[in-house]
Amino acid sequence: MPLISPIVDIALVSFAMAIVSQILQRKLIDRKKMKQSQEQMKAMQKQLKELAKQDNEKARQESARIQNEMLKSMNENMKGSMKHMVVSLPIFFVVFAVAGGLYGGQLVHLPFPLPVVHRDFSFEITATVSWLWWYIYCSLAFSIIFSIILKAVDKAKIKKEEKILEKK
Repeated sequence: MPLISPIVDIALVSFAMAIVSQILQRKLIDRKKMKQSQEQMKAMQKQLKELAKQDNEKARQESARIQNEMLKSMNENMKGSMKHMVVSLPIFFVVFAVAGGLYGGQLVHLPFPLPVVHRDFSFEITATVSWLWWYIYCSLAFSIIFSIILKAVDKAKIKKEEKILEKK
């Protein structure tokens, strides 16, 4: 019982879910902290490579200390990601249950062919896909578009803040 048509309904649902996911990421994951942590990890990996070239006990101890520090940092990053997953998974389960009930077994006829992998891992390029494949394609496209837009907005904010700081 599609509202408009399966192709439009599922695209709208995936659009809404991509927005919900981005909002939850913004609210639950501290991006600045995550980015700083990633930069620190890169620096620590560089240090580990340098220490690996040395063959002495002091270098091994320093290497072990850095690896321990990296584990702590990765643990903190995982906590932020887990928060996002714990909040978003129930939402997605409800949406998939409703969509599966409404569109289960229906095929979406697209105006263009897309690649599909079937349950038996066979590959096909077809213009007729299941509702789930159409959701996946729409969701990926919308997520990429939103990420690009949000990165551009973030960069614009940073530039604006830098200009304000320069004036002071």
